[in-house]
Amino acid sequence: MQLNYQTLRKELILGMVLFGSDGASANTSYSAERFYTTHKAKFITVGIGLALEGSGSSYVTVEIQEIGGSVVASTTRFVQRDNPVQWYDLTFELGVPDYSKKIAYYINIKSSVMATSTRALLTVNRVWMWG
Repeated sequence: MQLNYQTLRKELILGMVLFGSDGASANTSYSAERFYTTHKAKFITVGIGLALEGSGSSYVTVEIQEIGGSVVASTTRFVQRDNPVQWYDLTFELGVPDYSKKIAYYINIKSSVMATSTRALLTVNRVWMWG
């Protein structure tokens, strides 16, 4: 996806912006963010915010995918245009901590509607480990 300066500036503020006019396709996952750490807790929770500009509404899916592996958590939410950002938590289990194994994940986003003026907005608020 090619980004101009104004889009890039908005992306840095909001996290990830999917634009239909920039070649984003409906129902296609795009990597928005990534994070890595060591296995030092049983659970990871990712706080996300979703919003939509342009189209009237869309189903927006956010997936947490292990780098080099499969999807470990996902949520699909009905998002309406011009509503305030809607906040959600995605939690997944890692198992018993070993305090040394390196782990890494992608945060992916996809939208059911991608028209020329559609913008699906993802904000990653916080990632934390617990338990």
